[in-house]
Amino acid sequence: MDLYINRDIPTLTAFSATCHSECMSTIRNICVYCGSGPGTDPHFVKAAHAFGAILAENDIGLVYGGGSVGLMGAVAASTLARGGRVTGIIPEFLAANIGGFWDPLCALLAHMRALAFIRSGLSVSLLVADRVEDILPKLQEAARPIAEAEKLMESGAAERM
Repeated sequence: MDLYINRDIPTLTAFSATCHSECMSTIRNICVYCGSGPGTDPHFVKAAHAFGAILAENDIGLVYGGGSVGLMGAVAASTLARGGRVTGIIPEFLAANIGGFWDPLCALLAHMRALAFIRSGLSVSLLVADRVEDILPKLQEAARPIAEAEKLMESGAAERM
């Protein structure tokens, strides 16, 4: 399953900034892109069912590719069966992410960093979960409010830009 977090924050007034930062730390919906086929390993479908259950149990809505078959159907059916919220959309592409599917992409990014195509200090972070149970905690950690001290640039970084 491929998971995305959008951290783009619109311009805020002083009045709404406190409320917005509190609201951003709560995940209300998660967008999951996964295949319309079940994949070659039965663990893929099992993982999709398990993640759908986790979403429903945590009152987190599912936004997905809208299919009723394969991994898409499994995660949606599991979410709905446990009383969860589901919104179907038609994405530009469908992909799977469990069982090491994205390992080649992770290796490419590490290789790019080693060759300095990704500058040191530049944050390119992936959330990688080997177990379905680890997905939501990793997303919740990534969505946590950022302390003011973490937002400051290192000395001289602004001048180099």
